[in-house]
Amino acid sequence: MGVTISSLSVEAVVVPVGVAADGSLMLPEPSTVGWWIGGAQPGDARGTTVLAGHVDADDGSQGALYDLSSVHGGDTIRIATAAGPLTYRVVALHNYRRQHLPKQLFDQRGPHRLAVITCGGSYDPRRGYSSNVVAYAVPARA
Repeated sequence: MGVTISSLSVEAVVVPVGVAADGSLMLPEPSTVGWWIGGAQPGDARGTTVLAGHVDADDGSQGALYDLSSVHGGDTIRIATAAGPLTYRVVALHNYRRQHLPKQLFDQRGPHRLAVITCGGSYDPRRGYSSNVVAYAVPARA
């Protein structure tokens, strides 16, 4: 699986990820993006497909989702799957305080959507980033 956000020059491999004991997503290396296996698969009829990745690496280099906070409504996110490509249209961009992502972000009962998550806000070397950036997208109409 892969993800492309052309407006941000993002092209990354997507790998399945689970959650750690503290409930946080176990993110892959900074150049890749994780797909939360507890959520919907891309293209499902219901639920949220959650993709998450690093904004940067420990050495300061850019992660796969470095520019996510610059995405705009109407931008497209393309997911390459074994069944073929899927296109989503960005409808919202939100910032949430670190460790305060809304529970409904992970809801699997509602209409299908995509949520792409990375870190944002100010950075403290002892605590990390102060917030999370979430881009919400819905399936694009053909």
